[in-house]
Amino acid sequence: MPGEPTSIASVNLPKKQYRTVMLAVDHWRRAGVIDGPTQLRLANSIAMARFNWQLAARYAFLAALVCVVILVGALWPTGS
Repeated sequence: MPGEPTSIASVNLPKKQYRTVMLAVDHWRRAGVIDGPTQLRLANSIAMARFNWQLAARYAFLAALVCVVILVGALWPTGS
């Protein structure tokens, strides 16, 4: 159809938001607001975001290093 986009960008959503959006799309289809192909196109354009374990591990490692630095600073003998 003229003026209609050829592709829809994919959206990564957290688990709860993904479920909410998918329930809304299903409800719209049952209510007749959208047709079957539109429902499939919308459903295929939404993905559940994956948790980035590598980034979480990096932040945990940096937090551990900061704790070690604080520990050394707390145990460092003062001149008094």
